[in-house]
Amino acid sequence: MRLLDVEVRDFRGLKGPVRVTFARGPNVVHGMNETGKTTLCEAISAALFGLPRGKVAGQKARDLRRPRSGAPFAVGLDVRFSGKRWTVDRDLEAGTLRVVDRDSGNDVTRDFLRPSGRDVVGERATGLTEPLFRTTAYVAQNVLDRDELDSTLTVELARIADSGGGEAS
Repeated sequence: MRLLDVEVRDFRGLKGPVRVTFARGPNVVHGMNETGKTTLCEAISAALFGLPRGKVAGQKARDLRRPRSGAPFAVGLDVRFSGKRWTVDRDLEAGTLRVVDRDSGNDVTRDFLRPSGRDVVGERATGLTEPLFRTTAYVAQNVLDRDELDSTLTVELARIADSGGGEAS
């Protein structure tokens, strides 16, 4: 997956729209404390995988990430995977998803839905489960202080390398 653009309309402390365009290759988001770096990463994760479900977990996740202004919150991504460009839009307040094939302009949301109602956008785009993506997609605050790799990450990287599915680094 290659992340092209992220547009956060309202998410936690980010007042939208905030649009970030990513360059080809590795990208580093850096800045002073409390400027929204981790919040941006959380917004990307929420766009790909949604927020946790369930009455208690889902409500807590929404409350923690809801814009401080009280505005409805949503996030959109433009990504490239499976040889195509896709736009992924999530209204996190309503819990809705829209996926558009940017090459054809067709709404293909239905192709990403499971019978249970949960979608597979994140898994298809990244090739990773949600917990694994959340532990490997970005380095959260203070993680480098631990100086260790999670065993799940090590096993998954080895699986990816063995399957020929990509580089493990």
